[in-house]
Amino acid sequence: MTSNIMRKAYQLSAFLFISLAFIACEKPTVDNVGSSLQPEDDKVYTAVTDTITLNMRTEKADSLSTDELSELLVGNYQSATNGQFAVEHFVQMRLPANNLTFENASGLVADSVVLYLAVSSFYGDTTLAHTYSVKRVVEDISLDSTYYSNGPQPLVSDELVLAGNETQKVSPNATLIVGADTIPGGALRLKLNPQIAQDIFALSGGTELSNSTEFLNYFKGLYITTQDLGLAENGLILGFNPASAFSNVRFFYRDTLDANPDSVRTLDFLINSSSARFNRFVNNTAGSNVDMFLSQGYAAEKAVVQSGGTFWTTIEIPSLETIPFESGKGAIAKAELVFPIDQNAHNGDFNPHERMYVLAYDDEGLAYLLDDFITEGDAFFGGYYDDFTKSYRFRITRFVQDVLYGSKTNNGLRLQAAFGGVTANRTVLNTQKTLVGERPKLVLYYSEF
Repeated sequence: MTSNIMRKAYQLSAFLFISLAFIACEKPTVDNVGSSLQPEDDKVYTAVTDTITLNMRTEKADSLSTDELSELLVGNYQSATNGQFAVEHFVQMRLPANNLTFENASGLVADSVVLYLAVSSFYGDTTLAHTYSVKRVVEDISLDSTYYSNGPQPLVSDELVLAGNETQKVSPNATLIVGADTIPGGALRLKLNPQIAQDIFALSGGTELSNSTEFLNYFKGLYITTQDLGLAENGLILGFNPASAFSNVRFFYRDTLDANPDSVRTLDFLINSSSARFNRFVNNTAGSNVDMFLSQGYAAEKAVVQSGGTFWTTIEIPSLETIPFESGKGAIAKAELVFPIDQNAHNGDFNPHERMYVLAYDDEGLAYLLDDFITEGDAFFGGYYDDFTKSYRFRITRFVQDVLYGSKTNNGLRLQAAFGGVTANRTVLNTQKTLVGERPKLVLYYSEF
């Protein structure tokens, strides 16, 4: 998902570069462990193989925490791959100041209330118009609570968007002018029921406006979603920046008791980093290809990775511990996983993920980060989509060495989306069962003794 802001979700620290050691391909001894530590690119190898079996299958992913992330996602799309996919958002609006009091409160008249959300990313067809819905949350949401991608929906009340204002086309590359403000990158602008403002004016000086806690007891938040577009192989999901100064709920009002009763005033209720917020993903896969891939398991020609804690791909390398060498002894210089995408499943509007992670499973079935990532660093490990080769590449040399040495068990690997709580992408991968297109492979560069 294209984004102009730094994402908070799942940012992982990289460490200083440490070189790799050769590891023997039989159980190592003092004599056959291989060469001393040296940079991987300096290692000499005499042979390459890419014929090792990789078994891949799609699995339903575990839910993930999606609260207080860097983007608010709203929208939906439909595809033959994964069916109907939608993201909805819950967010608090906060007081502009404690002990809020309005002079001439009885004479204040709300002309309009507008929800502004500054666009920061998009996934899908930006020429489409969405029909938006905004409702008032009537159940507490809290910064202290954890909310998950497929968790229950908090209770909400009646529609707040004014009739005739629901359908909008938001251009992420446009510039929106609001009074003296210029919003770069465009923004969603929804007119809400002005009764929201009138009710708050009536509370002037009251407990409800004394501080954020009291206000959030009164006005718990907003629920933002879109109607299903009903378009096959199309749709749009927008990402909004809650940290933008342009994301807020703005009251436009007049003071009819003032000397200038026609002068329009504004007041902003804040949407910011202090607002409790979370994305909720909804995926109806009935009749889609992913349901077929799930049922076919390792026999499927394709595998799917999708954001939102929905799907990941597991990989088995059944012969990894017994890699044969003619001499009986060998040393691994480099090990690289290559995962080609199914190019027919992607177009310019629905690109594959910008990045993926590969994790391994321990003996308890829990996933962990590979030492290749932790020790060697982010750039070395890889996982970024290469548009030229239409594939993802991962260096897993240390993992392969550890399996051959016996310090790690080969319980399989997992391929999952990076930043899955703030992206809406889905990626279709070729498996070794694919009949058309390049197949995935584990490429080993090695020397024999």
